[in-house]
Amino acid sequence: MKSKDLPKKIAVLMGGPGSERDVSLATGRGVSKALRSVGVDVVDVDVRDEKFPLPDDVDLAFLTIHGTFGEDGTLQKILRSFTVSARTTSWAS
Repeated sequence: MKSKDLPKKIAVLMGGPGSERDVSLATGRGVSKALRSVGVDVVDVDVRDEKFPLPDDVDLAFLTIHGTFGEDGTLQKILRSFTVSARTTSWAS
């Protein structure tokens, strides 16, 4: 995939409140690095609970949160209140 095919600004959501937080942070850093390497403007968002900042100018939220909160639909429900598309890590696989 080339950067011209990707959204202009992507928020990589990582961390989460669950026991797999450290794994998620590592995954998120890897995704951010890969996106930046193809010229994408990336915002790293450390999600610790349901109240996390998401910049208004983000075109897409890339979810890298493992375990509960990230894989049980909770985060996706929260993101519905934002005007941004959300993708999980399987999107780029």
